[in-house]
Amino acid sequence: MYEEDEFHIVSVQPYVIFKTGQLYRHVTDCIGITYFYSFKTGSEDLQIPMLADGCSDMLFIYDDTSFSLKVLYSPGELKTLEFKKGCDCFGVRFMPGENPCLDYSTGEKLESSPLLKRLEAVMPCETTFIPRMCSFLEEYRAYFNKDVSSQKKLFRQIIRLIAKKRGILKISELEVLTGYSARYINHIFENQAGISAKQFCKCVKMHLILQALSEGRTTSFSKLSSEFKFYDQAHFIHEFKEFTGKTPGDFVDAVEEAMYSSSIVDV
Repeated sequence: MYEEDEFHIVSVQPYVIFKTGQLYRHVTDCIGITYFYSFKTGSEDLQIPMLADGCSDMLFIYDDTSFSLKVLYSPGELKTLEFKKGCDCFGVRFMPGENPCLDYSTGEKLESSPLLKRLEAVMPCETTFIPRMCSFLEEYRAYFNKDVSSQKKLFRQIIRLIAKKRGILKISELEVLTGYSARYINHIFENQAGISAKQFCKCVKMHLILQALSEGRTTSFSKLSSEFKFYDQAHFIHEFKEFTGKTPGDFVDAVEEAMYSSSIVDV
């Protein structure tokens, strides 16, 4: 099981808020899950950009006539998902490397996964948030920590270490702190999360920066640039736009326009 000091960054895909106006969420700290969430698409088809933020999701999509299950992961860059109007979407956001229905080496859904087959049979029957969450947990508990490899255990230890350092960590420092070579550390990250350790450090930093901006705790980009050890403010703006598709200023404007914090309803 995870240790008590295991990191728990409550990351949100901000474009879900920007595009739909409301997200229902239940934050948890158990068995590799960050939180459960739900949103609706309303009266129009939507295109929602999803950040390549080191985490993966399962998304159960319900409408009047059909049900589908998507396993989401975009390791390289922003990826836009299309949603039909009138959809009721229930999602599960995982900690990095913890989605048992995803092959991180390819980013593809594992069609042969026994858990996937169980979820596709059980989840269409549930119509509201809490029963969906309970049904998912009942199925998922049997798979978490099943035959956990030594590499997975080491990966979990390293991501805790990176998170404690808030992502402000060079790979050379990771070598010293873990006793493993940069090559082996990156090998582990590619296998377990589909990205390099350096990319994961960047994701952790960006999660924390997005959290600070979306909660209105700061609008000082120079302060954030200095706090998170970017070369300068121009470098920070470039990295931020590459990660989110928006400049920090445009992101703050979108947060204010969407009334971001009040649009998240904790269940």
